[in-house]
Amino acid sequence: MSEDQGTVAVSGKVSALVVTQALSAFNNNQLRGAMLTLLGFGQLRAFGLAPETIVALSTLLIVTPIFLLSLPAGRLADRRSKALMIRACKLVELAVFIIVALALSTGNGELLLVSLLLAGLETAFFGPAKLGILPELVSPDRLIDANAWMGATNTLAILAGLITGSLLLFFPQGVLLVAALGVLTALLGLVAAFAIPRQKAVAGSSPPLRSLAQDLGDLRRLCHEQPVLRWPLIGRSWFWYQGAITTSLMPLLPGAMPGQSTAYATMIFIATAAGFCLGAFGSRFLVGGRSGDLSALALLFAVIALPAIDIPFAVQANQPIRLLADIFVLSAGTGLFLVPLNTVLQSETPPAFRARLIGTGDMVSGLAMMLSGVTILALEALSVSMPFMFLIVGGLTAVVAVLTLRPALPAVRALGRAAQA
Repeated sequence: MSEDQGTVAVSGKVSALVVTQALSAFNNNQLRGAMLTLLGFGQLRAFGLAPETIVALSTLLIVTPIFLLSLPAGRLADRRSKALMIRACKLVELAVFIIVALALSTGNGELLLVSLLLAGLETAFFGPAKLGILPELVSPDRLIDANAWMGATNTLAILAGLITGSLLLFFPQGVLLVAALGVLTALLGLVAAFAIPRQKAVAGSSPPLRSLAQDLGDLRRLCHEQPVLRWPLIGRSWFWYQGAITTSLMPLLPGAMPGQSTAYATMIFIATAAGFCLGAFGSRFLVGGRSGDLSALALLFAVIALPAIDIPFAVQANQPIRLLADIFVLSAGTGLFLVPLNTVLQSETPPAFRARLIGTGDMVSGLAMMLSGVTILALEALSVSMPFMFLIVGGLTAVVAVLTLRPALPAVRALGRAAQA
């Protein structure tokens, strides 16, 4: 079925990109799930550090390259074929997971941390290329659908990876199974990347050497000339900030509710993924419907703020089903929030600057993810209980969602109406 027939656009050109991204997200998170499980059972050591320190260090090793290199990676993606850049990233990923397999099979925690640093480097270059190429693969009226598929499949792949990586370790030779699956998945991702149609570079053939200040100056002038880009950049970074906080806190929720087992944490992550997928696909109807802008923003605020307010009370009342419903609705709200922001950044940015702008967003998002841990520590120092952290972060997210989507809504609504037509 072709895109012209009104299909939600994952056929043809986009499907290879969606599969490539999903396999990458699955692979990184099945490694993460396995690593957390190994640390929890005391089966992984590195540099003589405590397990909690290794977890913090592993997060830093992945996020730091994203913060430092996303903008240069975006510049490179603007001046080279993004499809070729994605294929190069998948070749690096295959090499990384061969190193991971060696580290896991020998129990070498230090080598595993090195592989995580390399994975962070690959992610820094993959991010701007994958979102930057999307408008080159689909027409503007299909961009919302394509972003919805990218967001939904990425979320499901993350959940599937975390669960798979943890469960495989309970099988005989589970560590070897994780290692083999990592190499196989990376190989499949490389095959999928070669199915992405090669596009011409949009800004010349050779990337000139420029300083970070020069790149940021170019993008500042671009945002000044096109104010519609400012708030979506902020909102997209906030999404990753609040996501890092909430996903860090979610595994602690069962411990705050008497009688709940650790399996309930898996149910929480399933509710999160299902809600986000619903919100991602529902965003098309939110921005393309006939309701006024005020009604759309009010709905967005309600589906984020109300469940966030209720979460601490659901925990205090020890009502697990009610808590799952809150998390499902809250996650749907974040899906409604993120997909339109990505879409307006892609559609309103000149092609020659698109990957650089996305790279800037990834850079700020990396910094925001680093600050998320500081935020949790600060709230703990203020004696804020864990359930009420959800209320604070969720309430602020609802405000940020409305503020960042409001100036971008006319542009993305136009795309939504074109898609409906």
